[in-house]
Amino acid sequence: MKEERPSKMKSERTSKAPGSALPAIYNFPIVPDEAARHRGSQNPPVFRGDLGADFRNALQFCGADWRTSPLYRQFLVDARLGSVLGSFQWYNNIQELPARPEDLSKPGKAIDGWETAGQRFADMGLFILAMNSMAVTEIPRDIFDSLCRIFGKRFFGFNEGEWDGYYFRQAALGGFDLSPKRTREEACSQYLEWMGGCYARHQHRMVTCSSIAAGCHYAAELGTRMVGVELPQATLPSSMILLSFCRGAARQYDLLFFTGPSVFSMRGDMHGQKAYPLAGQSQSCIPEYLGWLVGPEHGSTLGLMKRHWMLGYMSGASVLGIESGLFPCDARGEGMQLDYNLHTPAPLTTQSVTPSSIKENFTPLGWLFWECSQMAKKYPLRGVSYQPVALMLPFAHGWAPSCEYIRSKPNCVWGNIPYNQGDWQIDRFLDRIYPGYKLANATPNPARDERGLVTNTPFGDLFDVILDNAAESCLDKYRAIILLGTWEKGIAPEVASRLKAFMEKGGVVAVDRGQWPDIPKTESNKAVDERPCGKGRLILVDEPAWGADRTDSPVFAEIARALDPLLAECALIEIEGRPIYWSLNVTDQPNELIVTLCNNSHALPWEGTVRVKGQEIEDVEEWLAYGETEVQDGGLRCGVPPNDVRIFRIKTKEPFLNLRFRDIPWKKLGFGVPEWPEEQDRV
Repeated sequence: MKEERPSKMKSERTSKAPGSALPAIYNFPIVPDEAARHRGSQNPPVFRGDLGADFRNALQFCGADWRTSPLYRQFLVDARLGSVLGSFQWYNNIQELPARPEDLSKPGKAIDGWETAGQRFADMGLFILAMNSMAVTEIPRDIFDSLCRIFGKRFFGFNEGEWDGYYFRQAALGGFDLSPKRTREEACSQYLEWMGGCYARHQHRMVTCSSIAAGCHYAAELGTRMVGVELPQATLPSSMILLSFCRGAARQYDLLFFTGPSVFSMRGDMHGQKAYPLAGQSQSCIPEYLGWLVGPEHGSTLGLMKRHWMLGYMSGASVLGIESGLFPCDARGEGMQLDYNLHTPAPLTTQSVTPSSIKENFTPLGWLFWECSQMAKKYPLRGVSYQPVALMLPFAHGWAPSCEYIRSKPNCVWGNIPYNQGDWQIDRFLDRIYPGYKLANATPNPARDERGLVTNTPFGDLFDVILDNAAESCLDKYRAIILLGTWEKGIAPEVASRLKAFMEKGGVVAVDRGQWPDIPKTESNKAVDERPCGKGRLILVDEPAWGADRTDSPVFAEIARALDPLLAECALIEIEGRPIYWSLNVTDQPNELIVTLCNNSHALPWEGTVRVKGQEIEDVEEWLAYGETEVQDGGLRCGVPPNDVRIFRIKTKEPFLNLRFRDIPWKKLGFGVPEWPEEQDRV
């Protein structure tokens, strides 16, 4: 595909489209292979051509060692579950970490026999991400060369496993002796220097798994091959925040991304306290050497794991895998409370792998993973996640919500620098579009409280986070840009130039006087002044940071409400019913939307109507079938069970979407189910 190909595709413009005054919807997927920024790179990202498909399931086995557990070896190799359940493997057990902390920075010793096991994985066609590395541990060159030799392009690199959170936590606890009075530019430079050293010790072949969201963009600056986030872990920030940062980094830097739902308990004492009282509603298996209990009274609810899996898939993740706990062999030993009958199942062979034989060998969480995988296999053309609004932050922001994982003093950036007014603006706006997101980190909290992880969305999940160094080609992927945070001297001239060009093309920019002090004043005395700029418009707020501070400032609330018409203009649908999470995907068809609904209540079913603005729905295809669905008075009348998710492909009677690209060659771009030589042996 030539670089200029997207611009030559047919466009569909119609005056009936909601938000027709806004730029056309950028509905083309991320294709790192064609991005100019990656040409000639010595450490190129993962290309779609390397991945061989738009989406792959991933498996991670945290518990039993392949050398000592016949059951583990059977699941992974003999039963060929790598090709049946997941073609991507989070690969442990390559290098033994030193026993003494002072030796961590020295090259580790390779586990005997790992190359033999690796070759078996390679023979199965598995894609590999090496997991057992730490930030300060050096990967010997011979291990790296062996991985490249055995797997070739299917070796994606080493996992940058939550190192951003480790750095922020150490900064908060004084581990790096970093002054809280340093500037944000100094803090950013220190972080990039430290993380750059980690990348160097891993041969600069890294895939990031961010734990505090801000790490996604900085990892992209350092040359990560993919960006990724770990979603519902016990003490991490809200999944809504993590996804909005991750999606934005992927679009800004033309990178594929992944999500990794974690099995760790959300609430209560992870070291033994029962977190959930309802049998069958939760399931997490943790390796016994960590000392965490498993079973029906511990861990995340299955509904939360399902919602996270589906949100990752519909957001566009190219690799997705639940962390652990899919098989009984993930956790065995005295004192383990399991909600399934632990036994040695009948031996599986390639020929005997069937849904019933697999289910017999799964935990409830494993069966959930299987069912989600089957949905992706049945509906591989998911389109492009629709996030028309970019939230632009200063490059050196270092912002993170207060959370137990970081253990920072409340409300700090870069671990120990207190929030300024702009940081409060970020916090309060995110809490408005993802209401209650801070409940994901609040302690103490009731043991069964999963609020804040996936939140209801009053405006829809329409937002990506980007940084102010985003190129003009990145800005063109959005319809509106809202600046959040403090620029001490105002945005740089080159940033202002890109924003002006964005508005000239029809985009909308919302900015306050402190962020862009060079904007000429008008005679208007309004707190929020809207003026035309080229084909687009500028929304200028007279109050710096919208008056955000620690208190519930009425000024901030008034200004935030003034942006509601813009957010409503960007939304393409309306939801009738009590609050719920909703998001959209667009395809290349001007009369088609894919709607995702998540009911975040553990007890109450949701009932309501989905309406497309100004249009009548003609046909509905349900991807996750649960109950009655009907088209009523031009809208979709449906329900969502408690703690669950439903996905609908909706078609309207008339074309109405103002799409930038038409007739996208989805299959040529890799969208679809991976093709395997042993396809005839698959379920």
